[in-house]
Amino acid sequence: MSDDNSFHGPSLSIRRKKLERKRSQTISEGIAVANDSPARLFANQSRQQSSVNIPQYCSTRIYRDDQRNSNSQSSEGSPCESSVAPEQLTESVYRRGRPAPPMPVGSSIMSSFAFFKSLQNPASLSLISSVRSAYGVFKPSLRHRTFEVEGLEEEGEKSGGDRSTTGKARFEPSKSQGGDWSIYDNANRSTPAWIAMWNSMNMIQGSAVFAVPYACEILGWTSIPVVALIMIITCFTGHLVGECLYKYPDVQSFRQPPSSHFCRRTRVRSTIACVARDVLSVGGQRFVGLLVLMDMFGSAVIYLILIGKSGSALFNPIIGRELAATTWSVIIGWSVLPFLLSSNLHIIGWFSIIGAIGIHCCIVIATVFCSLQLRFTSEDGLQLPPPDWAHVPTALCIFVFSFTGHAALPGIEGSLKHPESYPKVLDASFSIAGLVKLSYGVFASIVLGKTVTESVADSMTAYPKIYVAMNSCTLFSLFFNIPLFFFILCEQLDAAISPYVCRGFLSNRQCCSLYTFWFLSTRCGILAAVLLVTVLVPQFAQVMGFLGAVSGSMLALTLPSVFHLYLFWSYLGWHERTIRLAVGVLGLFTCATGVIYSPLFRRYSPA
Repeated sequence: MSDDNSFHGPSLSIRRKKLERKRSQTISEGIAVANDSPARLFANQSRQQSSVNIPQYCSTRIYRDDQRNSNSQSSEGSPCESSVAPEQLTESVYRRGRPAPPMPVGSSIMSSFAFFKSLQNPASLSLISSVRSAYGVFKPSLRHRTFEVEGLEEEGEKSGGDRSTTGKARFEPSKSQGGDWSIYDNANRSTPAWIAMWNSMNMIQGSAVFAVPYACEILGWTSIPVVALIMIITCFTGHLVGECLYKYPDVQSFRQPPSSHFCRRTRVRSTIACVARDVLSVGGQRFVGLLVLMDMFGSAVIYLILIGKSGSALFNPIIGRELAATTWSVIIGWSVLPFLLSSNLHIIGWFSIIGAIGIHCCIVIATVFCSLQLRFTSEDGLQLPPPDWAHVPTALCIFVFSFTGHAALPGIEGSLKHPESYPKVLDASFSIAGLVKLSYGVFASIVLGKTVTESVADSMTAYPKIYVAMNSCTLFSLFFNIPLFFFILCEQLDAAISPYVCRGFLSNRQCCSLYTFWFLSTRCGILAAVLLVTVLVPQFAQVMGFLGAVSGSMLALTLPSVFHLYLFWSYLGWHERTIRLAVGVLGLFTCATGVIYSPLFRRYSPA
């Protein structure tokens, strides 16, 4: 058969081979003349860096393509079964044996421009994409209709959707849930391990750190083993969440070496809500999605409560009037509205970086100050009080909520350049977060004693300079963290109404369009709803304890254990099943006791 007939023939695999051969020749020709031109040198280096280090999902993509395109061939010859480790999969493996092009001479010089290029794409963009995917109740590709996402070119490339001439990404529905093909396999794996660790720590070190000294004061000396135990359990369930995203066709037991887990696995799920859909097909995804959205909404309420407290502490002496903290929550909340109207991911990404720096500044200031004040506390030595058993459930729920970031872990895992490093990233993140919480909470509890309030920033009234510094960092960090929460909530609201509006409604950017009215009214409405809850329930620790009891215990303890048991029951031994059952029961017990003994539940429940 001639080349023309083979190219125009019905075989798709022959056409793909010819296109790959042509692309390989083009790269080889470009590298051959790389030494003649610095511009070509940099272009070839960029092209090679984008092709080398093929991520894990490419190896599984080959396995699926072999299954889908050649039914008569067995999958024994796929590159996934080779002796090459997943982290060593290069373009030569992806191109079925063709040698990878060598690195051009002088490429290390041009790599120095990577830092300046990274400033245009802040590290928090991968965190934003992880959080956006985590809180996706309404998936655009779950229905028969096509959803237009305006201005999100990266998401269109990740999902493999086609692109129209107007630049709008269009998501086609996924073909099957069985695992042959799914849009969730196209993870955008471009994030280094250290950025992924920073993002996961930011999800853990959130607003809950302000209530950690209060919880340590309630638990007393038992706070040390309790924090260590919760850290270990939540890290363990984070590993379970990562395993639930994949299908392991060749693994007979999880007691095998870890290298066998990465060889022939296929990423068939992208969020914890997708895992819930496969476990419970009727209502599972919607239930988990509503849980994570409630967690997001409650976090926005907590942020505004803390902003009101810090605003009252800073601005009341300046204006000479005693305004309530709820009044300052409303004033500062509406002042954030111009930032909430921004849909630019780069701006929101830099806001998130500023907010993360502010929260870590609060932790550093409190830890250093309390550690220096330990020698002045008591002549009897360093002692923690006995537990206050009446408020122990609330303290436990605060600690669980402080380690809850599991909804965003699938997105963080999907962004990793080397997914086999996900367990190490998770272990390092939770270990550092646990040590920071333990030292910060115990030191503050010992130094401040009975004067510890719900927020550690309000407990520094005896130290005016530290009091002003803590409240300034708190107000600064939370002010710049709020736009991310509202951006995700409003994006989900737009996705919810997309099947019921005409095409082009969400992409009409004219000033006097109907979408402009929808955009302004929904953003103002969500902000008003959050402020209403803030005014009605201004107790910071009570809201956090209730959220930790409902969403925290379910997302961090119960659901990962139940999902892993359901998906991998035949792979687990009896002791592994027992551990997962015990963690699930512990989550249910924490949820029940936290809700029943919550002051918020007692106040608004009928007598």
